[in-house]
Amino acid sequence: MRFEKLFSSIYIIGTGLSITIVMVLSIVFYIKIAGIYPETNRDRLLVVKSGMEKYGERGWSASSLSWKTIESCFTNLEGAETVTSLYRNRGDNYVQAEGSNEQLPVTVKYVDTQFWAVFPFRFMEGKPFTEADFQSGIATAVIAESLAKQLFGAEEAVGREVSLDFRPYRVCGVVKDASFITDRVYGQLYIPYSIFTDYKEDAFGMHGTLGKLEAYIL
Repeated sequence: MRFEKLFSSIYIIGTGLSITIVMVLSIVFYIKIAGIYPETNRDRLLVVKSGMEKYGERGWSASSLSWKTIESCFTNLEGAETVTSLYRNRGDNYVQAEGSNEQLPVTVKYVDTQFWAVFPFRFMEGKPFTEADFQSGIATAVIAESLAKQLFGAEEAVGREVSLDFRPYRVCGVVKDASFITDRVYGQLYIPYSIFTDYKEDAFGMHGTLGKLEAYIL
């Protein structure tokens, strides 16, 4: 090293860079496929995000799936333990903080009751909304722990109301935050998509193949 400083530096830097690249690739690979909370069932998960429908001889349309498609094709699928569907939400959402004019941008996931079986979140308070709540389209919400602390401080959040886009939702549960890297399920509020009265309709307001839902099969 003393007599060949240039070559020694190249050897050391090259070895360090090689190790660094291998570590980075390993971390990226791990994040993409390993079971990370709350996506702990990744090795048993099948995701169906979209489909295609043919119209006439040459016409094709591609979009997310309709409620009818998920119910008829996946609900009773052989080998499936349970199936959940998520409503695709493309708009911006804001929470109105209690006692102030501040509007907090939040990430909202619109889910069904099976969501909590496919993605086992850790509940810090309360519990998920029930099937009866879902079928009735009741405005209820599960919120992330960080948002609960931001809105209610050290007070219990369950039973309180949170205003999302100026609509009140009753908090039924608080979950441990998911990481940004689990983009399928990351959110600060989890709301039953049955609050949308047209959730059973397809993208064209009817009952066809395509709609606004994605299927997650365990």
